[in-house]
Amino acid sequence: MMDADELHRLFSEQQLTVLVDALREHAEFPKELGYIAGADRWRQADEAPSADSAPPVRDFHSLLGDHLDQVLAGLPAGQPVEVVDLGPGTGLPVLGLLRRLLDADRLAGYRGMDVSPDMLGFAGSRLRAEFPAQAGRFAFLVGDFTGPDLYRALPRETAGGPPRLVILAGATLGNLADPEHFLRRVGAALTPRDVLLVTLRFDTGAHRPAFMDRPEVGCAIPPHHRAGVDLLGIDPAAYQAERGFDADRGEIFIRLRFVRPVTLEFGDRGTVGFGPGSTVLLYRYRYLDRSGWLDIIGRAGLETRLFQVGGSGEVALIVVGHPLT
Repeated sequence: MMDADELHRLFSEQQLTVLVDALREHAEFPKELGYIAGADRWRQADEAPSADSAPPVRDFHSLLGDHLDQVLAGLPAGQPVEVVDLGPGTGLPVLGLLRRLLDADRLAGYRGMDVSPDMLGFAGSRLRAEFPAQAGRFAFLVGDFTGPDLYRALPRETAGGPPRLVILAGATLGNLADPEHFLRRVGAALTPRDVLLVTLRFDTGAHRPAFMDRPEVGCAIPPHHRAGVDLLGIDPAAYQAERGFDADRGEIFIRLRFVRPVTLEFGDRGTVGFGPGSTVLLYRYRYLDRSGWLDIIGRAGLETRLFQVGGSGEVALIVVGHPLT
């Protein structure tokens, strides 16, 4: 049974409206709300990854710091830089980068934004504990950077301010329904002195999961992806989980396929119903090869300045900026 009190505790009225509209119009549990619904599960997945995902996850956490010299080479020499972290998670991905900037006396400040107050709390606690002397230079904003809140984290008017390293770490860009549109919005806020640092997992053709060729039915749903389902109180006997690949969109997905009718009640917002055979999307990831991602970046009006592959060979650091003149 759905816990209405827990829904209202976790989500604002606006977020509840987004949730109901997404389920009703797109048959999808919004990814950003999943971080709120299962913040503790996401923290556990980030800090204790499963054995099959451990090498790429370690790459995600080390790429930014390991290649900072290459990143800084594209910024004004010797100047302090401001780090803007969009979706900091537990704070692990930026640890090495912040440490190296501080060692070089080049950190002007840090600003992180996350839609989940709990996730932001995890990140804030970790970074303040790691760098207690710098705590006053760290700012943490609750907001959805995939929407209008982006420009609270990344103001478009920065005359006289330091150059900015804008971080989009982990798999965030690949999780978005329209990464090209998002990159255009970020590009509109970047100055010629700023760069965007993206880490993502890309398709090398060497380690493609079997479900990309044949969907896996009845698969186990990782706890951090199942958090929204649990919150909605959907009986596990009412659905089968499917994992597969949408070749038209180039997306890996996890979804529920209902085997019996399900009706979700949202008070004044009405009900949302699903019949046998209908689906609800829980997870998406745009799984493209190198050229596919470079094409999206180019169509967004941005330039790829660095494509650095991590040790696992499956994860890359991409440095993006406005085309150089």
